[in-house]
Amino acid sequence: MSDQKLRVLHVLEATLGGTRRYLEDIVATTVDTTLVQGLVYGISRSDSGFPGLLASAQSNRWILYPVPPMRRPIHPAADAQSIALTRKAIRNFRPDILHVHSAKGGAIGRIAAQTNWPNAPRVIYSPHALPSRLGRSFMATERILALITSRFMAVSESERREIIAERIAPKTNIDVVYPRIDTGYFRPRNQQEARHQLGIPQNDPIVIGVGRLAPQKDPVGFVATIAQVRTSNPTVSGIWVGDGEMRTEVIAMAKQLGVSKNLQITGWVDDVRPYIAASDILLSTSRYESFGYVIPEAFSMERPVVASRITGTIDVVFPEAESLLYLPSDITQATIALRRLIDNEALRRELGSLGRASVMQRFSDSAMRTALCTSYHAVLT
Repeated sequence: MSDQKLRVLHVLEATLGGTRRYLEDIVATTVDTTLVQGLVYGISRSDSGFPGLLASAQSNRWILYPVPPMRRPIHPAADAQSIALTRKAIRNFRPDILHVHSAKGGAIGRIAAQTNWPNAPRVIYSPHALPSRLGRSFMATERILALITSRFMAVSESERREIIAERIAPKTNIDVVYPRIDTGYFRPRNQQEARHQLGIPQNDPIVIGVGRLAPQKDPVGFVATIAQVRTSNPTVSGIWVGDGEMRTEVIAMAKQLGVSKNLQITGWVDDVRPYIAASDILLSTSRYESFGYVIPEAFSMERPVVASRITGTIDVVFPEAESLLYLPSDITQATIALRRLIDNEALRRELGSLGRASVMQRFSDSAMRTALCTSYHAVLT
């Protein structure tokens, strides 16, 4: 790999959740490289972890360009202002590569790059989940913007296959750069100590879900699955670690299904590790992801996972755990998989141990750094 100093400017509107985490991973894994980097970012959807990302980027000499008008909904005046401010950042930073992330940041960044002609940088686009669920018009827009995209970067092999299937880009023009998982941070902990810390009963089976209470994560499906499991395993309780706009709906569903006393919603927490450690099983009910961090994090802490069979997740799950995947919203199959684990402590321990070994091998800092830098150099040649 060349020692040439590449200037890379990132553009991100969705400064929350998995997209924010991916930028954190880029900051962490490129500390010892010769890359010179900057970030153009929106603030309307930032979460509690975003200030930490900005602080980390700044301490590693990233140049930051806030764009307050940039937001998710289509708004012609705000979008025009966002494009102008992003174009100004491009002219100031003079990137060799513009790395744009997610649908809205991807659109703003790519349009701004083209209006910077003849000094337009090469453009890499990371979709972080294609907007196919939003309808044909959104996918048509993706295909149009693909014409002004130099290269694509998927965060999983299954996302790469989805990009190809949707005719967004040819397979020869898509790299895969998996995120890294900090297995030192997400290391195994004693379950009894974690439960004591959180005030959770020591002997009852605990199933957790993690994420926003939002349609993407299907928390209602989580509640329905817990209720179904309890018909034959009445000591099982569920904990949802997170919060969001569906809180009222989730509480109403729990009451309707008679599990209000057996379901806890923690609200936002700064550290999910005590809850993963206290749990017996992680249940992921997501309807779509590009990667889905919580699953490898649970594996890294030696907790088994039952999850919907979706893009991203199927890349993380290792062969011995594939039978615990189910089709999205299939409560019956999710229940069967949970009961299988609840009734078999030895299997839970075995899958937890295999999961940590798999994550340590596949999602390391060095693997992400090598793949990322290789993609950056490839787009210029």
